[in-house]
Amino acid sequence: MSSEPGPQPEAPDRFRSAFETAGHGMAIVALDGRFIEVNRALCDLLGYSETELLESNFQTVTHPEDLEADIGLVAQLLGGAGRSYEMEKRYLHKDGRTINARLSVGLIRDEDGGPRYFVSQIYDITVQKQQAEVLHGYQARLELALETARAAYWELDLGSQTYS
Repeated sequence: MSSEPGPQPEAPDRFRSAFETAGHGMAIVALDGRFIEVNRALCDLLGYSETELLESNFQTVTHPEDLEADIGLVAQLLGGAGRSYEMEKRYLHKDGRTINARLSVGLIRDEDGGPRYFVSQIYDITVQKQQAEVLHGYQARLELALETARAAYWELDLGSQTYS
């Protein structure tokens, strides 16, 4: 019995399968920001049909306050500073909601090293951001209560036996 795996799909087929079945948003993006290809998860995340996104660009669905930072990172990649970048940014859902996301972008180059297109992966972190805001609110209320009561508290880390 051979330990060799069975026939493997060719690299383009593997990428296509991964792209189409990914549980997070993925897009192939032209150098000018136009969407070339998008997967179903990205359409679902942003509320647009595939056709609507393909007639659009990443600038249109990016929250205006996050656009300058994203474009700056794109410019750095095109200028030769690295092969990829990651950032947290907000997207605009078709219904007007804001989607918090973790964006990972890689620049694909041709055989001569010239830029061809970007591969973007978009992970929805909206729930995590909301939970962090709630936790921050609880912490602020606790600190206010302790200050008002002129009380203090401490914590003991049992592993390191340190107090804070």
